[in-house]
Amino acid sequence: MEKTLADVTFKFKEQVIKAHTLIVASGSPVLCAMFQNDFQEKLEKIVEIKDIQPNVFDHLLRYIYTGDADLDNVDVPGLLAASEKYGMDSLKEECALRLSQDLENAVRNLVLAHLHNSPKLQKSTLDLMSRNAKVICSRRDWIELIKKYPELSFAAMQMMVNW
Repeated sequence: MEKTLADVTFKFKEQVIKAHTLIVASGSPVLCAMFQNDFQEKLEKIVEIKDIQPNVFDHLLRYIYTGDADLDNVDVPGLLAASEKYGMDSLKEECALRLSQDLENAVRNLVLAHLHNSPKLQKSTLDLMSRNAKVICSRRDWIELIKKYPELSFAAMQMMVNW
């Protein structure tokens, strides 16, 4: 991304990323509100990011600038959480689609879907889990799911029985 005339700085623990307020605001309703209302970010043009890794936030910004998600070499679960936080539904859907095809991390992805309000990811992950019930039910993370999220494990078991 071209940094010429950048007018906002996203500050991380040990890194900064510069961007353009108008472009960033056009891609995220949350960031738009930050720059339009009387928030500290509007006045100072510095936004502290404490809960997202810089490389994940950089991917989020690249998506705003280009419309291309490029989900290779990025923490897709982290990007899903960031897209939820910043109200970027189309990026969230692309992340959900990628995650829904990952049998190895299906249990984790089901929890992510639940925590980050992604019904499509939840449904597609439940479908994947039900088609692979024997594999899923023999794993340690399945037992953890039953203990920590009984409502999710119940939904998964219902799908497995009905599949």
